[in-house]
This record gives sequence, structure tokens and C-alpha cells, in this order.
Amino acid sequence: MNNASIGNVIQRIDGWLTGAPVFCSGSGAVAGITRGEEIVYWYGEIAGYYLSYLAGLTAQSSKQEKFAVSAAIRVGTWLQDQWRGEPALTRIYACETADWRNDRIFAFDLAMILQGLAVVQRFDAGIWNGRQIAECIKTRLIDERGGLRAVSEDARGKPPDTWSTRMDGHQLKAAASLIAWGRQFEDPALLALGERTVRLLGKDGVSDWPHLPLHPRLYAQEGALHCGLATASAMAVTLNNIFVSTDVATVRTDSAAQLLRLALIARIEGPCVDALVSRLLTSVDADGSVTIHPDPITGERNTWCAIFVRQALFFYLEARLGRKLRVEMCI
Repeated sequence: MNNASIGNVIQRIDGWLTGAPVFCSGSGAVAGITRGEEIVYWYGEIAGYYLSYLAGLTAQSSKQEKFAVSAAIRVGTWLQDQWRGEPALTRIYACETADWRNDRIFAFDLAMILQGLAVVQRFDAGIWNGRQIAECIKTRLIDERGGLRAVSEDARGKPPDTWSTRMDGHQLKAAASLIAWGRQFEDPALLALGERTVRLLGKDGVSDWPHLPLHPRLYAQEGALHCGLATASAMAVTLNNIFVSTDVATVRTDSAAQLLRLALIARIEGPCVDALVSRLLTSVDADGSVTIHPDPITGERNTWCAIFVRQALFFYLEARLGRKLRVEMCI
């Protein structure tokens, strides 16, 4: 597909991401999953990604600046409202739904919100800074040795044993976000927590976490890159190993987008990259919405997948045009 056609796909994704039902211009809420015009749930972590997406819009085109600034203010206000008093729910369902995640607080989710809030401070528009979230991390997500907990602990027993409830390589991405926020808002405690997490997870010189599912394994690579634990050339070795053992036509859309972004940063070229681009293009519907699985049967559309796909395709165009990729903008 030529550059103009891919550019048109990016514009379609932008159209979907910036309108209802994904973004509620009245409240500033950001949906995680939609089904047609219906919202399945709103999602704080995805609001953090959405803030980073808005910051990227202004870096790419001044035409988007007015919308991006006003939307970021509204999203910040919505997050602030969710964090008045008790910690916000992980997922806010449109219809009452039992979800064990709403009994817990996740370090990774909160870190992604803080990352987005740190990035949009460049707008200088009085956007909420997320201080309550930072304090929650320091009071609820630090273990007895002073390290970061993946998930909060309480009297309700242990949460399910999944990658999201463990301290593992993917938490390097969370650590990078804590460091970024701590520097932006001069919070030495959160900065130290992020740096301690990097030292803990990187102490043995590990450069890959093959025991993790692909999605968090790629989060680990992103975190290692942002924390200075991985070079582009070293990362290329890991990614080539992943390509050998992975059928990119069948992976989740968010993982395919992550893999393409990292492959471009590592300067990998050839059929594997072309296959990823094809996989992502087929995930985008005519209205710009994005599916998480290659063969969706539920009609659900996924906001964070759309954000990831949008950025991956933009990186691909930039690389094609010989431009330097802005790694620090990687969502």
C-alpha cells in the first residue's frame, strides 16, 4: 500500500478516536471497549494512553492542537473526578458487571495514567497533574522492602495469578512512567521508586522475557528501551527471535502494533515488517475503529488497539520517508 493510502487509514483512525463513543466531549471520559455506539466500559489506563495520543497529535500537526489541548483538559478533569476520595475503579462498566479487577489497584495501570499526564503538561493548560494517583502508589503499592507491588494487597485474598498481577519484565514500562512523572513534578519518592524498580528488574542483565505472553513481553522491551537497558541493536536480536516463532497474522492487534513499532525502532526491514503492516491495516474498519482479534465475532472495538495501530502506522510512514523516529513518543 502506498503512503497516501496508509495516511488515509491513519486519518480514519483519528476520526474514530476523537469522536463519540470513544471520547465523551462533555465529561472527558475515554472508553476502553465499545460495541457499535454503545460503551462497554470506560478505562483509566486507556485515558492515560489517550493523553499520550493527544500529545502526539500536536507533535505531528499543528492543525490538531486546539482539539488536543481542549480534549486533554477534559480527560484530566474526568480522571480527577474519578480520584476524588477513594481510588478509582480499574474499569467503569456501563452496565453493572462483576470484575475482580475492580477489587484491586494495579501499578501498571496507574503508571500509564501518570505517563499521559506528564506528557500533556507541555500544553501548559492547567491540566490535572495526578498527584492523588502518585500518593496512592506510594501508600498502597510499595512492599515491605520498599519495592513496587504489581497489585494492591488486602484482606480479600490473593488475586488471580496472571502477568498483570506479577512483578516481571513488563513492569519496566511502568517504572519508566514513574520516573517520567517524578521528574516532571519533582517527586523524589516516586522517582526513586521507579529507579529502584529498574535496578531490580534489570539487575541480571536480562534483555528478554520469553516466558511472558507476547503482549507483556513487548511491554518489557518498550520499558527496557525507555529505561536505557536495551539498545536498538540488542533489541533487534530479540525481535528477530520473536518473528521466527510467531505467526503475526494471528496475534492480537495491540501486540502486532507493538511489534511493528519496536521493529522500526530496531531498523528491521523485510517481509516480517510488511506482514505486520498488512495485519494492522486489516484490523481497521471503514469507520476507523479497530478490532483486537483477527477474526472478531463480538462486534467489540478496542480503543487502546486503535491508539497503538495509529502510532505504529505513523512510525512506518516516517521510516519510509527516512525521518528519525521519536522513540520518546512511543505510547
